[in-house]
Amino acid sequence: MEVLPCGLNLHYDSNFKYPRIRNWSLTQAAEDLVQRWEKKEKIPDPPKIEKLPTWSYIAATVKQVLEKQGHGPGSRILFLDNIFGPCPIELKPREAEPVFDGLAECRKTRTDIDWDSLLAEQERQINSHKCPPD
Repeated sequence: MEVLPCGLNLHYDSNFKYPRIRNWSLTQAAEDLVQRWEKKEKIPDPPKIEKLPTWSYIAATVKQVLEKQGHGPGSRILFLDNIFGPCPIELKPREAEPVFDGLAECRKTRTDIDWDSLLAEQERQINSHKCPPD
């Protein structure tokens, strides 16, 4: 049986320890990429900006733009696995922080697999710096 694939995190060092509870789902992110691949669906291009606004314009309008998006007192910005980096998570007032238990997701999805053994092997590979295996 194959060991689970290692999630690529753009901003983590090689000695990063995967948390058991995360604020994002590696499974959902991987499923989205697989579905796009199977449909041969192009990943959307970033929105095109004809002319970049000046810093003074951004500073003067940022509050109004965020309020139009539903932000206000109580809004928060989080990062994947609570590590500062390029992937922020915006939470509007009264939105709860996402919580994903990867092991629980796996156990629900495939009851025929010994997840404890599989994850122990993955942990061994990660700790031996052989993830993905040679």
